[in-house]
Amino acid sequence: MSDRRRKIEAIVFDLDGTLCTYKEGIEGALMETFGAQQAEELPFSAERYRDEFDAEFTRRIDSSRSLRENFREKVFRKLLQESGKEELLGEVKSKVQTYEEVQKRNLILFPDVRPTLKRLRRETNLPLGLLTDGPSWMQWKKIKLLRLKDFFQSIVVSGDHRIRKPNPDIFKLILKELNTEPDKSIYVGNSLKYDIVGAKGVGMTAIRRLDGREEEVEIKPDHEIESLEELPEILSKMRKDN
Repeated sequence: MSDRRRKIEAIVFDLDGTLCTYKEGIEGALMETFGAQQAEELPFSAERYRDEFDAEFTRRIDSSRSLRENFREKVFRKLLQESGKEELLGEVKSKVQTYEEVQKRNLILFPDVRPTLKRLRRETNLPLGLLTDGPSWMQWKKIKLLRLKDFFQSIVVSGDHRIRKPNPDIFKLILKELNTEPDKSIYVGNSLKYDIVGAKGVGMTAIRRLDGREEEVEIKPDHEIESLEELPEILSKMRKDN
């Protein structure tokens, strides 16, 4: 369906990579955690850590295991064993604690987030939603640290519902909470694989915040932006076309 036929009643945002990021990134946080001067000195790569954390989250989604506990220690332990660094296993708890302290310190909102959310709330009066993928304990902590809760009429964390993007049910859930339909809603995210595929799969207008990553998917976003400050103009054009 083209933008011309859409009447927008709500805007839903992704969190990680769309509204917030880490100043040092995962690699920088791991280097500080393990006292490494170069990435090559790390016991495991940032990419391997990211993949295993994501895989562990998915395994727990698909089973009856808890999604509320912090399972980062298990991920660290597995990767240290995998890389033959058993001598570091006794330090796992302290390493996890250090890593989380570093990430807490490095967590930041993109500078365009607050001004854009305030402008959208002021100029459009549209309900705003936040749909974020990840364990409950981790995502709610970020939302609190970033002081984002008051901007949104609905916040859905996939770990609370044992459903993760791009499963259409998690998108339908937040649309139900916002009392709107997919074809009357915009979703803004940075991941083609999870955000754009999921949003387009239920019929939402999908806007991708470019982040430099390349993902091989057939489904493409309706719009691409480099800054959230472009959203009001896109929304205005869509409204004029109706």
